[in-house]
Formats: sequence, structure tokens, C-alpha cells
Amino acid sequence: PSYLKYLAAQPPTFVFEYVRDQFKYLQWQGLADPEKPWLMKSPLYQGLELEILKVFPHAPFVMPHRSPLKAVASSCMTTRTFHWPFSHTTDINYPMLFEFLSITMDQHLANCAAHPDLPMLDLSFEEVTTSSATAVEKIYAHAGMPLTDAVRHRVAQWERDHPMHPHGAPNYHLEDFSLSEDIVRTRMANYVAFQMRQFGKLP
Repeated sequence: PSYLKYLAAQPPTFVFEYVRDQFKYLQWQGLADPEKPWLMKSPLYQGLELEILKVFPHAPFVMPHRSPLKAVASSCMTTRTFHWPFSHTTDINYPMLFEFLSITMDQHLANCAAHPDLPMLDLSFEEVTTSSATAVEKIYAHAGMPLTDAVRHRVAQWERDHPMHPHGAPNYHLEDFSLSEDIVRTRMANYVAFQMRQFGKLP
């Protein structure tokens, strides 16, 4: 916990400067097309929008939203899955992980409220998973990129070739990680309220 507190207090800009330099290196080596945009994807980027814009000043953001009642449990399960093969202990502080997720989401909401001009596109988990064609249209328009018929075809083909949960849906619950619906709803009340305003429900 003391290391995480130290890490949280460090300016994250240098991380994105490193990523930028790696992008430049790949393009300089001819390993990436300099005419194509880069796509950066990480759930750890929420709350860091202003730092990202310092390094990538023209970056548009796409923020997919899922009910925190499901997303928190999924994050805990993902952490467990990656932790077990590399550690001799299974003792993971899930409430501390949940607090980290809550802090970064609070910062994301604060950034959006303080900077309404942020180039932010909000999408629900439901739209991404059940209406991907519509979601792709919104994303391309938001990024100022042309959506060709060839791209639409590739998206549709990828969807057909990669159905959700081909090996069965995972089975996990908040209670598996020393959490509960009441705890998540209370701590993330601002985010729950945002989703209700934005989508009319928890997606």
C-alpha cells in the first residue's frame, strides 16, 4: 500500500512521453504507417485525460461505460487471473483495488466537468456489444476518420468470427472479492448517477 500511495503521487506524463517516443521509433524504422492514427487503449487511462493531452494534444477520447457493479468485479477477476501465475500468495487486497478504481473514476468525472470541451465520446457497454456497427460509426465520426464500406465489412466479419464467450461466460460476483453492491453503489455514487443521466440505466 505504501508503494501504491507513492506511485499515485508521481506525475504520469513521463509514461506518455515514453509511449510517444516508441511510436516515433516504430514509424522511423518503417514498422508503422505514419499516415495512420495510433490507437491507445487502457482502462488505467481514466482520469489521466489532461496528462495525455499534454503529450498528444489532438487525441480524441472514447470512453466505454459499463455498470460498475459488473466492471469492478471483472477488474478484480482480471487482477486475480494475472496475479496467480506470478506470485506465491493469493492474498490480493481487492478493497484497495476498488478504491483505486473509484479514485481514478472520480478524477475522470472531475476532468469532464471542469473541461466540457474535452473531445470525449461516451459509449455504453451495451451499445458496443450489441450494436457495434452504430458504435463504430460514432467512433469514426468522433475521430474525424472516413468510414468506408471495406472497414464496415471487416468489422462485421470480425464480429462473426469472434462471438462473445466462445468457451462459456465467466462466473464471478462482487462478494468473491470482499465487496458488495451496496459498497460499490455508495462509493461510486457519482459514477452511478452519471450513467443514469447518460444512458437511463446502468449499462
